[in-house]
Amino acid sequence: MFTRWEYADHRLEGLFLACGPDIKKGLRFNDSKVIDIAPTVVHMLGQPIAEDIDGRVLEEIVSDNSTLKTKEIKYAPRNYYISLGEKTRIRAKIAKLKASGKV
Repeated sequence: MFTRWEYADHRLEGLFLACGPDIKKGLRFNDSKVIDIAPTVVHMLGQPIAEDIDGRVLEEIVSDNSTLKTKEIKYAPRNYYISLGEKTRIRAKIAKLKASGKV
């Protein structure tokens, strides 16, 4: 059983840390959100970002002498990362769940 202070005891604030040769040293900023982490990491890995993803690339964390600073942010069309075979398997699974009455 939760006491009053334990129930829903979370905050919007959080902590974001990044390190490495391409990251600015000692940077402090308050303009990021947890949803910005995925597009930032995907961009840093050199992959296109799904156009319908929430969040943004945290360009301000990249050091000025990094090759990432000049790397273009590329976007991919929706469902770019799901292959046709995977889509077929997902549709079949959904159809099976619907037929069983679970969905």
